[in-house]
Formats: sequence, C-alpha cells, structure tokens
Amino acid sequence: MAEANVNIASQLQSIANSLISQQAAANVPTFDGREKSINNWLEELDKLQRVYGLTDESVKTLAWTRAKGTVSSFLGRIMQESPLLTWALVKKELEKTFESVVGPQQAFGMLIRLRQRTGKDVTSYSERFLAAIKKAYGPVWVNEASPLTHQQLMGVYLDGLSSHDVKTRIFRLQPETVAEAIRMAKEESLAHKRFYRPERVEEPMEINHGRPRGCFNCGKPHKSRFCSRRDNIPAVPSRQINRVSASQENDRRLKRCFVCRKPGHFMRDCPQRSGRFHRESLN
Repeated sequence: MAEANVNIASQLQSIANSLISQQAAANVPTFDGREKSINNWLEELDKLQRVYGLTDESVKTLAWTRAKGTVSSFLGRIMQESPLLTWALVKKELEKTFESVVGPQQAFGMLIRLRQRTGKDVTSYSERFLAAIKKAYGPVWVNEASPLTHQQLMGVYLDGLSSHDVKTRIFRLQPETVAEAIRMAKEESLAHKRFYRPERVEEPMEINHGRPRGCFNCGKPHKSRFCSRRDNIPAVPSRQINRVSASQENDRRLKRCFVCRKPGHFMRDCPQRSGRFHRESLN
C-alpha cells in the first residue's frame, strides 16, 4: 500500500512538473541564434526557474524546446554528450558560442560607447550600463574593483548621461562608488520629473482681442524658428529670381506673330508691323 502511494505521488509530481513546464514554455520566446537577444532569452529562462522552482533538467529541456535551428542542435548535442552538466555550465557554453561580444576587450569598448538613448530614462540606461560592466569585468566586479576603477567607471557613466543637470549634481557631490552615482542619478531624474514644469509665457491681448501673428510661415502664434513647416519650405536662391526662366524662351520660339503670322518673334518685334504703321501715318 505504501509503495502504491509513493508511485501515485511520484506520478502526480511528474504531471505537475509537466504542467508547470508547459505553462513556463508559453512565456519563453524562441531563439534561433541569428538575433542579438541571447542575453534576454537566458534572463527569461532564469526568471522562470526562480518563479516556478524548476530543476536544471527542466530548464535545459525548456531551453531545448524553445530553441530553433543551430541553437536547438547545439543544445541537443550538449545534453546528449554531457547529460550531467548543470544549467549554469550550459548557459556559459551558450554565451560563449552565440554571444556577439567576444572577450572583455570588446565588452569594454562597448561599455565606453554606451549612451542614454533618446526617450529612455536614467533607470533603463543604468541597467544597460551595469550589464555591460558585468560583461567587461565579470559578475563579481563589485568585490574586486578598486577605487580607481570605480572612478573610471563613474566617468564613463557620466559621459553617457543625456541630462546636464544630473551630470552636474553627480560631479558636485563626488560619489565614491558606481552604485552611489547611479542612485544619485535616479533621484535627480525623479525629482526633475516631479517638480520641473515648462514656463508658460502669456502675451498681452491687443485692443481687438487678437494676438499678433508670430510665425511668418504658417501665421500661428508660435515663433518662426519653432515652426514645423519650416523645413518643408523650399529656399529660392537669388540667382534663380534674377534670371529669365526657360519657359519664357520656349514661348518666344513657339508662339507666332499676329502681324505676319510667322513663328520666332512677337508682334512688338515684327519688322512688317513697323513698316506698315509708318506707311499708314504717311497717308
């Protein structure tokens, strides 16, 4: 009876694990190795392992089922040749094979060129910066970094920020570590969002209750330098205004004279017209 209960419990546990794996697989995107998204893919797998409590075998099977093409063949070969490998070692092999960054030198070069993107906040830039530091210095860089390394990384971090107010605050307070600099940048960015409001300038009303026209392009109240139609207005060079257009020259060749009915000139330049008027005046 006890053995039957153990078998039933093990079967129920296997069914539960399969259901959990199916539910987790629905939340994992596919990866074929051609896109530069292996870090995001591995982070999704690690997150699901923590949330659902999956074992290493379940995570390896889940990664193999959600992989495509070359990645699927690579995982299948590793799982067949070395079935006792943990998920951490398999993840290192995946990063070594399909990672676009090769070596810490290239990672450090990408770290120096890292910038805050347009429309992104300081938090997003800080997370990308910390991920780039881990690639360049290793996952335990915080414990091994010297004060000089922190100062260099803070300089790189300041160069990548887009807000001059945030840069000024960090430079004035002189933090000692990268974590303190990131915390100050986030606090300054949140305070700027909370209390900053664009100044509203009210123009005095005229006697006829109408505001003067400010834009010379569209006639709206804004200034001409802020007009959205400014770039769409073609500029006409002065030499084009002063020269005779080609259409007028073509008209001169195509039109006929109303006096002699011959092409090539206008009535005011007709030689017969001047002679005929001279004869009529003599008569």
